[in-house]
Amino acid sequence: LQTMKTNIIILLYIVVRSVSGQLNDNQYLTHSDVYNQSKVHVMQDGHQDTIPSDVYNQSKVHVMQDGHQDNIPSDVYNQNKVHVMQDGHQDTIPSDVYNQSKVHVMQDGHQDTIPSDVYNQSKVHVMQDGHQYIIPSDVYNQSKVHVKQDDRHQPEYYDYEPPCPDAEDIVPCVCTYDSVFNGLDLECSAVESEEQLKQIFKADFPFKNFNQFHIRDNHNIKVLEAGVFNGISFEIINICYTDLEVVELHALDSCYETAINIILYFNKITSFPFDEVSLFSKLRYFAINDNLLSVIPADAFHGLTALEHIYISNNNADIVGTFQDLPNLLSINLGFNAITTIPAQFMNIGSSDLSYIGLYYNNIVSVEPGAFDIIDGLDIGMEGNSLSTLDEAIWRPYLEAGVTLYADGNPLVCDCDIAWLFAEDHLLEQIRLLPQCTDGEYLHNLDPKIFDLC
Repeated sequence: LQTMKTNIIILLYIVVRSVSGQLNDNQYLTHSDVYNQSKVHVMQDGHQDTIPSDVYNQSKVHVMQDGHQDNIPSDVYNQNKVHVMQDGHQDTIPSDVYNQSKVHVMQDGHQDTIPSDVYNQSKVHVMQDGHQYIIPSDVYNQSKVHVKQDDRHQPEYYDYEPPCPDAEDIVPCVCTYDSVFNGLDLECSAVESEEQLKQIFKADFPFKNFNQFHIRDNHNIKVLEAGVFNGISFEIINICYTDLEVVELHALDSCYETAINIILYFNKITSFPFDEVSLFSKLRYFAINDNLLSVIPADAFHGLTALEHIYISNNNADIVGTFQDLPNLLSINLGFNAITTIPAQFMNIGSSDLSYIGLYYNNIVSVEPGAFDIIDGLDIGMEGNSLSTLDEAIWRPYLEAGVTLYADGNPLVCDCDIAWLFAEDHLLEQIRLLPQCTDGEYLHNLDPKIFDLC
């Protein structure tokens, strides 16, 4: 009898294993008593795992991108916000920083903070490539800005589906019809050489006006040669995460009258024809951030009346000249470059809707009076620079007009030169992100009485 019981148990085990094996690769059985006593965690690969209730209740469970779980003690979790990097690692953000800012996670896994008042007063638009930019809420609400996925505009609709070239003539590029934007996209991420790309554009293109040209994660194209598009025009030029080093003069000449967005970030560009930028009459969005440019001429953007966003951060470049006559500009980001001084009239944009100027993490030691337009609601990001003081003659006109200054990470000497900030409460309120004095004391924690003798 005992042998029979044993055989029955073995038989049942085999049946259960057999049934389990018939489940798909992403499932297995969970006993109800285990399920009821534990929290069931679903791994990123589809598998489930059990987390004991006492562990779950005492800790917050962080799921790594590779599917593994990690426990974060409650006291750490409660005192900090936990940021999950794209590579799966976690990082903690102090609560005071988190509460005063919104945390933006870049595609490369780095985090960036967006001041909360900017976030609350603005709509944050997330591009298809993962980047975000800020649209002032009044502009957004009044529909002055048309946002469509990656910020392309809505083109004129055709009564028919435009024809692609013969597929075999443009291999390895792929032409597709975008029904949302009623136009053609050309995907060339698999192209193997500059010569192959030129030959592709020598094929018969029945339709000459495309929505988007796209290359991503390509390590074969080093140079975008002059005339490479052979008369084919694009509204969006999107070349990202490649080994592209040089964009030659006239490489984009077929797009002078059509380009809405030029997106060239996370490449290795050392040379770009900035002399041509002013020829893109419809350009609204220009991004050449995270490249290897050494000099960027601000004058190149003069007179681009449609331009709304400029992103040229993370180049370690010197910015020469001034930004002028950009009446529709909403934001400009020059962070992580090699700017040391901000001259007078550096940004006399002429745009009443300008909401953000990013100058963070340069090596700025001085700002001259009249460097920026005075615009109520403007945010100026000066974090992580080398300012030793906030000169009254320079900054009072901005703070009194409602400009917000982000000044943390500067070696501020908190002596009588900053006493003016404490004379009126509203002035200090316009300075954000908890800047510190060189002795480690937070500017906002200083007792105003210490300036009575100044």
